[in-house]
Amino acid sequence: MPEHPDFDPDAYYGDPPPTSDGWVAPGEAPPPTPTQPLAPPPPTAPYAAQPPPPPQPPYGHTPGAFPASPPSGPGYGYAATPYPTAAVTNGKAAGALVTGIIALLLSAFCWGGLLGLVAIPLGVVARSEVKHSFGYQQGDGIALAGIITGAIGLALTVVFVIASFGLSTLSTP
Repeated sequence: MPEHPDFDPDAYYGDPPPTSDGWVAPGEAPPPTPTQPLAPPPPTAPYAAQPPPPPQPPYGHTPGAFPASPPSGPGYGYAATPYPTAAVTNGKAAGALVTGIIALLLSAFCWGGLLGLVAIPLGVVARSEVKHSFGYQQGDGIALAGIITGAIGLALTVVFVIASFGLSTLSTP
């Protein structure tokens, strides 16, 4: 492999090692013989590639221990946050579902299906809050079920009211 024309190995690696012929200039002491091999040269660039460090055993694990002990504690990481780590169910979603079920059950009695007018917007607001909570809240399906049951309860109330007025006009002579 040809070297770069501007590359000077003596400037890169330092002075060449002493020769084995033992010649020393008059008045100079002979150079010491190296006992260890020469160290690799320092990197020339500030971000030169370095060899990866050897793998470290996990915290709390003794290499060679039998049986292998699991890591103790959470280890190093982010500090605890004041926000909940598990997603919580949105309260408005649960309220929409309960109101929708009550509207569905009471749709045939005393205009109870009008509770669907509460369940539908409550479910819509709950779905929006769940969507914009970045995973801290859950309950999108619960809110959707509240919207659906509220709409069905409202529709059944309208059908029963129209049917009751229709039956009352047919029964009068």
